[in-house]
Amino acid sequence: MANYELGPCQILYTDVDGSSGGLVDLGKTFGGVKVTIEESSQQLKTDQSGETPEDDMITGTVVKISAALADISLENIAFMLKGTVETDGSKRKVVIVPNAGTSLMTNAKKLVIKPYVSGVPTTDANRWITLFKAGIRAQLDLTYDASTQRVIQFEATGYPDMNDEIGCFGDDTIA
Repeated sequence: MANYELGPCQILYTDVDGSSGGLVDLGKTFGGVKVTIEESSQQLKTDQSGETPEDDMITGTVVKISAALADISLENIAFMLKGTVETDGSKRKVVIVPNAGTSLMTNAKKLVIKPYVSGVPTTDANRWITLFKAGIRAQLDLTYDASTQRVIQFEATGYPDMNDEIGCFGDDTIA
């Protein structure tokens, strides 16, 4: 049976707003969301076989999710740049700091992608994609002209959790 899919998704990330573990919607995206899973390998050779490989050994699996947020807000900018929104009455700002030495893995949290079905994010957990520990790296390219939509681009990298699992397709509540 063919299962052709098309459409947007919702991206949820843990503790975006200090919600103590709750998943928070990162907002609308523009340009799609891309999930990439790539296995790296090393060819094994011997002198007797020359340059002909005798085997390939998998050396790792890299899982990445990339997207661009269309919701440009101080809260999203602060979250992506690992900062906070500072307030003084009605005044608000996000200060940009170097973040040198910040570990993306140490600060990684759960990320869930839910595809839209009939115009809303699906509640069918069997269709979700989950990264158990996703570290986020942002790139802001804010173009100010008459025809370019500004977005916050980001890439989330999946890291192994304490069970040595990076993520899953489907319902992550199965034991």
